[in-house]
Amino acid sequence: MTRRQRLLSTIGWDGGMPFFVASATGLVPVLAGGHAGAQVVAAILIPIVAALVRTQHAHRQLERRGIRATVLRQILLAFAIAALMLFEGVLAALLFAPGIPPSGWLVAGAMYLVYLALILAALRTRIEATPEGDA
Repeated sequence: MTRRQRLLSTIGWDGGMPFFVASATGLVPVLAGGHAGAQVVAAILIPIVAALVRTQHAHRQLERRGIRATVLRQILLAFAIAALMLFEGVLAALLFAPGIPPSGWLVAGAMYLVYLALILAALRTRIEATPEGDA
């Protein structure tokens, strides 16, 4: 897999997953008939499950690429997952809480970009680390 393919794969997964999770969170009121308890459970559990899935996927990506999970890489992944959870929390607030100003979407967008930047930095490989030499 070339460096470009790895980048596109990471952006595809990490770019799409937060929106899939947001869609799932947004569908809960429809499926639960607007039940407030279901909204609270969805706003709490769905981001936690998403963080666990993201953690497992990152571990598999590192193993598949033969990248060591250094302390710095683990810290970057931890911050990325925290940013993902903040993004999902802001999104849940925007979806479920009445009266949130439209500027809340800017906060959600900023959290998404922070998450994506941290994930890309954490999964970045050095050119000399690729055995095929496919820089």
